[in-house]
Amino acid sequence: MLVPSAGLPRDRIYGRWHIDEDHTVDVVDTGGYDSITEGPIGTSMREQTLAAIREADLILCLLDAREGATRDDYELIEILRNSGCDIIYAGEQSG
Repeated sequence: MLVPSAGLPRDRIYGRWHIDEDHTVDVVDTGGYDSITEGPIGTSMREQTLAAIREADLILCLLDAREGATRDDYELIEILRNSGCDIIYAGEQSG
């Protein structure tokens, strides 16, 4: 499940993708990485995203290509690079 608005979902949403009879992948959607939002919601979003990164074997990092990279994008990319996970970067042109 992909949500088109930043910050939604705030918790991790889990799904299971059956590629074929021998291969199944667990997929996790997070609210993204937001270092600006204050309070319990912002803190929870960051914690959920960081927890998903720690648990991942492969990360698909979806960025908004139309808006250009933000400070949070650069910060997240640095976190991902240090995670030790395999990462696929993709740009989404919303709208």
